[in-house]
Amino acid sequence: MFYTGEGKDRDPLRINSGYNRVYRYISIFGIEDTDPQALQYYRAYCREKALEKFTQYDNSQGAKTVNALKPKFEVYFLPCASTDTIYELWLAVKRTTNGKTAQPTDIVITVETLRDSLPSATTS
Repeated sequence: MFYTGEGKDRDPLRINSGYNRVYRYISIFGIEDTDPQALQYYRAYCREKALEKFTQYDNSQGAKTVNALKPKFEVYFLPCASTDTIYELWLAVKRTTNGKTAQPTDIVITVETLRDSLPSATTS
């Protein structure tokens, strides 16, 4: 399993799953999760955006620990997942227009078009 930070990998459960999988792997070989070398095991499981984010963290100044790495990933990737959730909720909303079900995007376009056709002094 490689963590990419793309698509379904942005899910909080996938982030935890990735860390847990690597943690179990390095535990088998008796490497402590707090050992500075343990970070390189986490790096080995990263690809694409996740690898880029790891590299930024690895090149930053100061002490680097596994415990400090995980929140950095969450800050970067969880908002992406949240945006997807909000978008999915937006698409799930349905309204009826002229007896037909319409998605909110269609209604917004219609309202914007109507607003633009009104005199500017009458809209806010």
